[in-house]
Amino acid sequence: MTGQRLLEELLELERAGWRSLCESNGDRFYGDLMTEDALMVLANGAVMDRDAVTAALGQAPPWSAFELSDARVVRAGADTAALVYIGTAERDDADTPFVGAMSSLYQRTGDGWRLVLYQQTAVAR
Repeated sequence: MTGQRLLEELLELERAGWRSLCESNGDRFYGDLMTEDALMVLANGAVMDRDAVTAALGQAPPWSAFELSDARVVRAGADTAALVYIGTAERDDADTPFVGAMSSLYQRTGDGWRLVLYQQTAVAR
């Protein structure tokens, strides 16, 4: 798979995740996407396993809009790659958008790409 094709494939998967967060079904989306031992490391310092992520997303207010920019992909093995980008997301009740440097580490399995590790760092505005 070419670098550009890999980037496009992982970006589409990442956009699908963000759409699920806008549609309030992120708990189901990420419950299916994350590996059993996957972790999310959030900008507030929380480290969450798959069960904690799905529980939190089931209660989270939806995002109203998002944008992914400056995306790049880093291969980490034959079937593993990290997608790194700047994410900007807005909620209707927030005065300013959340902007973060984000990375998602994916592993290709027989069932497609699965999320192993997600990390976000807030970007000062």
